[in-house]
Amino acid sequence: MSQSMEHRTVTANQARAEYVAKCNEIVEIELVLDLLDQNIANSLYVAEPVVAISNDAVAVYASDAFWQLLDLYREASKRRLDLYAARDYAFAVWKSASAERSAADTYVSKPMNHS
Repeated sequence: MSQSMEHRTVTANQARAEYVAKCNEIVEIELVLDLLDQNIANSLYVAEPVVAISNDAVAVYASDAFWQLLDLYREASKRRLDLYAARDYAFAVWKSASAERSAADTYVSKPMNHS
């Protein structure tokens, strides 16, 4: 059975690793969003115009692929927001865990005397 979040102990190294992982995921999702932006724009260029409904506007037929791209974009945007929140939380945990020095941290931090 796993521990509840309130009783979970996280070391500074674990929090730092989580922070770095979230930063990497953010970079990846930003690349995905850029690619989706390009594909959405390209799909609008190839969309076929439909008969003009009024003199002011021309209706454009958007294929199912266009709507799928928009759905993917929406999901990726939500994921990006979740990743930013997770990254900020991991950073806060990392900083608070780094502030609490344990005996092992103190020992590792001391330079060794080489005689």
